[in-house]
Amino acid sequence: GAATTIHKVTVSAGASTVINLGANLTTDNNSSNGITVSTCIFNMEGRTITAGTNGTLQIDSGATFCVGGTTAATTTTCDSGATQTSAIAMPTFTTYTFNAASTVIFLSDAATTVSSTPTYGNLTLKPKATSARTYTFGGAMTINGNLDINPGTTANLLTVNMAGNITLPATKSITIERTTSATSTLVMRPVATDWSIAAGSINIATGGKLDATSITTGTITLSSTTATLFTANGTFTAGSSTVIMNPDAGVTIFAGTITGSNALYNLTMNPALTTIRTYTTPVSFAVTGDMTMNPTVSTLFLTFSSSATMTVDPTKTLTIKGTSSGHSNLNANGSGGNSIGKMDIQDTSTYNGTGVTTTFTGTSGTLLTKAAGAGFTTTSAT
Repeated sequence: GAATTIHKVTVSAGASTVINLGANLTTDNNSSNGITVSTCIFNMEGRTITAGTNGTLQIDSGATFCVGGTTAATTTTCDSGATQTSAIAMPTFTTYTFNAASTVIFLSDAATTVSSTPTYGNLTLKPKATSARTYTFGGAMTINGNLDINPGTTANLLTVNMAGNITLPATKSITIERTTSATSTLVMRPVATDWSIAAGSINIATGGKLDATSITTGTITLSSTTATLFTANGTFTAGSSTVIMNPDAGVTIFAGTITGSNALYNLTMNPALTTIRTYTTPVSFAVTGDMTMNPTVSTLFLTFSSSATMTVDPTKTLTIKGTSSGHSNLNANGSGGNSIGKMDIQDTSTYNGTGVTTTFTGTSGTLLTKAAGAGFTTTSAT
């Protein structure tokens, strides 16, 4: 169609109806110009949207805005037609108002910069790629919904490079996954700067990878009060990152494979508690750096119950403590026993290895340090 200039438009046609842009669109320079996406899927295809002075792009709850969706798409994910082989960018508006329950999908079949200017609702990176592609965030990303990285084609890799910290609410999650045999990777340090992640939970699904290989100080902070905090059915390369778990709730912290090449580096549990809480894991886990339990509110205690094998590197330390008169209880009763480099039990905190063998693997220094009021129990220690 022919390029069009408008003042203000609201696109609304039903929650599952796809509206393809069809032509380049410009909003004029008059006051209050802009576009509102309401109750539909609005697909830019390979077109451009040019905003007038002080223009606003608004995406309402339940609405979807596809950036670089396929031409003449008919599916709600905007991926049923011919791909866009040039990068299609988020239109530049002065103001972005994206509801937390809205969705933006980036689909260009090309190297693409994902704008960091808007505060997104749900953000999905799902190119229908004909070859391996790289998406790069434009800077620090604030996302009020979920982040889903999921290349939508067979056998091609989508690499997503961070360029600033990623922040999601404690109620939302990051999922790194694939469709069919595609793969996806989120890289925390693609160049020379460590970046960090804060979210409710992370799900590294089959075919997904969270790459922290080059990280030296970056953190992954997980705060969900309902979801499993860290799931790794795909690949996690920890580098020297620290995983921080701090929900003020009883939660399951691990699922999938958290051992071998998927082991964590540092693991810290430091919730600000409002009452007694228990963290649990049904799967074995390994830490190649230090592991610390340290609830940060006095008079309350955090219990961590592990029903599988726990391993802390021979050169590193498991520290069990609390702040002020608070303390930690580690119940490590997994049938496979526990292998710990060194252990430091402070204040009135406790380690309970009843029914299992606790093996100290450190080769120098004091292997077990225990404060006068602390507790240590195990069926067998070697």
